[in-house]
Amino acid sequence: MGVALNHNSISKNIFDIFERYDGDRKCQIFGSDISVHLTQEDKVIPDVFPIRNPDVVKDKDVVGVPDLVVEVLCRKTRMYDRGFKYHLYERCGVKEYWLVTSHGYYSIEVFLLEDGKYRLDEIYELFEQYEIDDMTDEERAELVYEFKTHLYDDLIIDIRDVFKGID
Repeated sequence: MGVALNHNSISKNIFDIFERYDGDRKCQIFGSDISVHLTQEDKVIPDVFPIRNPDVVKDKDVVGVPDLVVEVLCRKTRMYDRGFKYHLYERCGVKEYWLVTSHGYYSIEVFLLEDGKYRLDEIYELFEQYEIDDMTDEERAELVYEFKTHLYDDLIIDIRDVFKGID
């Protein structure tokens, strides 16, 4: 599968995880077809972002700051997502920011906003079977495939679901 297809599949998988979880809650899940106006000057199009405050959803756009933003990295945009967008989301108050690597290796970096600055909370990696085979029993026992998003107390994300269907 190509990088663009990986990017789209991962974005869809994350979108679906939030959508399945959300059920009848008062939250809308948006993808990369919706613009987010963080400030009057700053407009971005994140890959996935849930919105809990319905007041920020306007006609065709979101005007306000999402609680969580997911950017799926690709070679073309990774510096923009790691640089400009990272600092913009931090400055505007996005509480949780995920950078998802979609090529070469598969990982999710979770950043949490604390005192106005992002802190790397954790990096969750999906290893190839040959890498797992080369690990010691202790290393295999330390592998973490699930994590909780800070947006919801009871939503467990399984990284195998995030990267499902990716080669």
